[in-house]
Amino acid sequence: MGDLARLDAVFAKARRGEPIVVAALGGFITAGGERTKDPANRYISQVSKWFQEKFPNSKVTFVNAGIGSTNSGYGALRVQRDVLSKNPDFVIVEYAVNDWFAGFLLDDSYEGVLRQILSNPKQPAVMELFFNHPDGNSAQKEQVRLGNYYGLPMVSFRDVIPPPDLNAVPSPLNKSYPAD
Repeated sequence: MGDLARLDAVFAKARRGEPIVVAALGGFITAGGERTKDPANRYISQVSKWFQEKFPNSKVTFVNAGIGSTNSGYGALRVQRDVLSKNPDFVIVEYAVNDWFAGFLLDDSYEGVLRQILSNPKQPAVMELFFNHPDGNSAQKEQVRLGNYYGLPMVSFRDVIPPPDLNAVPSPLNKSYPAD
C-alpha cells in the first residue's frame, strides 16, 4: 500500500475545490502506446476522468510527460523540466516495461526520478505504476524494492490481470503452439 499521507493531502485539497495538478511520467504506455492510439483509452485519460468525476469543483490540470521509447535514464534527466516545473500535486511514475528492456540496469536512474520528485519543496504525492510486456516481463520487482524503501503507493497491472499463458494461446510473440 505505501504511505498514503501525501495522496490524502491531494484528495483533501481537491475536496476543498482548490486546483490540483496531476502528472504522469513514463515511456510509451504513458505517452500512448500503439494499443492506446485513442487518447480516451490511455491510463492517464482514465485517471483524468476519475479526478474530474470525483472532484467536480476542483480545477484539475493534467500533465502527460510520457515519451515513447524512453526509460528512467532519460526520465531522470527531464523530470525537473517536464514534471516538477508544472508544480504537480500528484505524480504517477511508469517505467516498468521500458526499464525492463534496458536489462535492469536502471535502478539508480529510477531512484533518481523518485528522489527528485519526493525532495521537491511542494512534496507531491508519488505513486508507482507497473505495466508489463505482453510476455509478462517488467522491472516491477526492482522498482517495488525502491517503492517499499520510500513507502510509496504502488499499483500493478500484472498483479491484477496476470499475463496469459503464452504457450496456450497462439500469439505472434510465441511461435510454440500447443499440440492439437
